[in-house]
Amino acid sequence: MDGKSESVGETRMRLIFEDAGLAFETQRRITDAAGIFIARVDAFVEGVVVEFDGRIKYQRRRDVEEQETAIQDAGQVVWLEKRREDAIRRLGRPVERVVWPELDRPGLLVGRVRSARPSPPPGHRNTPSTVQP
Repeated sequence: MDGKSESVGETRMRLIFEDAGLAFETQRRITDAAGIFIARVDAFVEGVVVEFDGRIKYQRRRDVEEQETAIQDAGQVVWLEKRREDAIRRLGRPVERVVWPELDRPGLLVGRVRSARPSPPPGHRNTPSTVQP
């Protein structure tokens, strides 16, 4: 595992994207235009939010000001995760989710991320990203 990855799955995912030559950032904070915290995501790969979904994720609540609080009801955890993803998508960030069996298919993951990358606006020149760190 690397220092920021929270699981072996996230580390394997990072290695797949690094091997493919994709720019990768782990544990990225996503904020809105006003700088208000929206989420901390597993990975940000060339403009795409990539979340590794192991079973443990759905046994806890995330992103309540970055504190984790145990929740017993899996349905509630799924609902909160859906709302979190909706908030990320409303900011114009595409989201891809990765599960364990997909880690054995690196071409599939790389292809999905490349397909999901946001297109530059018309007339946009190839300049450094303005995405907040």
